[in-house]
Amino acid sequence: MCLTLENISRQWNGEGGVQGDQPDPAAGRFLSILGLSGRGKSTLLGLVSGPQQPQEGRI
Repeated sequence: MCLTLENISRQWNGEGGVQGDQPDPAAGRFLSILGLSGRGKSTLLGLVSGPQQPQEGRI
């Protein structure tokens, strides 16, 4: 399976969430998602797995 994230954006009340450049790892590579609390890790996983929809862009 290969995922491509194109300019996705998801914010809550105009702030937080996911916005900007997204990773584009080469096929067959692993990607780690690291960051401080409130930086959009869970939002990104929710977008990729389906329960949440991006406000802009596409997966």
